[in-house]
Amino acid sequence: YNNKYTQAVNLGVYGTDLGYINIYSKYAASMLYMSSVQDLASQLRIGQFFDFSTISRLAANSENIDSILYISTAGFDNMSSYLRKQERDDVSVLMIVGGWIEAIYIITQVTRRYPTPKLIERIGEQKILLDDLLLIISLYQHDNYFNRIFNDLNILQSNFENVEIEYVVGEREMIEVDGMLVVQDKNESIVRLDDKTLNNITQTIQQIRTFLVETD
Repeated sequence: YNNKYTQAVNLGVYGTDLGYINIYSKYAASMLYMSSVQDLASQLRIGQFFDFSTISRLAANSENIDSILYISTAGFDNMSSYLRKQERDDVSVLMIVGGWIEAIYIITQVTRRYPTPKLIERIGEQKILLDDLLLIISLYQHDNYFNRIFNDLNILQSNFENVEIEYVVGEREMIEVDGMLVVQDKNESIVRLDDKTLNNITQTIQQIRTFLVETD
């Protein structure tokens, strides 16, 4: 990847992959992806916010997964904060886009093989996040790369139009957390997503991901 657009968006992609791989304690694979994350972050001049040496050490022990995920997440958060301060918001947005697309790509591919109600519900819930993402990307539409992504996500949004999300307000409950009483809402959402719509979302996500990760 030889420009800031593909570097930033694929830093988000590889970051999501790294988190997914670490959950399954795949040490050798995680080292490969970590090397890619380090390379992309360095090219974007934000590698100083990712503690690669500590993550490499922790990855050798599967019991350290929580620590790895925490350090990785903190690193990406610090990168985004720094980019905003440096008025490089476009790079931060592309990292978010790449990470989100890869996460949805993974979950749709897993759902193809193991179509459980919980996984399908998680896919349907992305309808709300997609609306927010489109709003952010629209601010950069004057740029050709962003405009291509915006148009592609608009197609994806049309796939989500048939997804129905119903919110059910539940009763509030008082629970004790660390010696303090906390009010907990029992609200829930019901997601309705038919097979045809799910298939359309899956295909569109795959097409968008192919564009993002290609190197030409």
